[in-house]
Amino acid sequence: MTDREEWLDKEWSEVFTELISNGTDPAGVHRHAVGKMVSPELVAEALRRSFQIWADLPEAQLPPFEQWDAIPPGKLDLRVFDQDIWWCDILRSPHRLTEMSDGHLLNVVMLIQQRAKSFCAGYHFMRVEEPSGDPMVWSRSTVLMQGLLAEIERRD
Repeated sequence: MTDREEWLDKEWSEVFTELISNGTDPAGVHRHAVGKMVSPELVAEALRRSFQIWADLPEAQLPPFEQWDAIPPGKLDLRVFDQDIWWCDILRSPHRLTEMSDGHLLNVVMLIQQRAKSFCAGYHFMRVEEPSGDPMVWSRSTVLMQGLLAEIERRD
């Protein structure tokens, strides 16, 4: 390992520890951050900013959905399923569905289908209600999925 690689590993290891303590997927965040040339410092700052936003909120209040930096990197704000304008990626970068590439739209559809069970459970937990029925049926019925599919169809 070169000195540079060792230095990078040390920088990311601190961020990995923060991500793990927050219950997020450090490997996914790392992969996307490196792919988008986002430094570990920026990821760490995003984590600190989201913690501060939540600390400053009155009890039992959620930040506005479009306050992108309120949710830490690696977490999905499940309120995304209640609207059809935005997708917010693992680094908390917002993307308008109408401005996403065809490939990006399809990747998001596949991600939602692959993780339908956990997204459905989390969504219903957030809303303090029991999930009912098939998670795949739920995922296809969400406002977000309807918006994604409509945008794909509009382009065909």
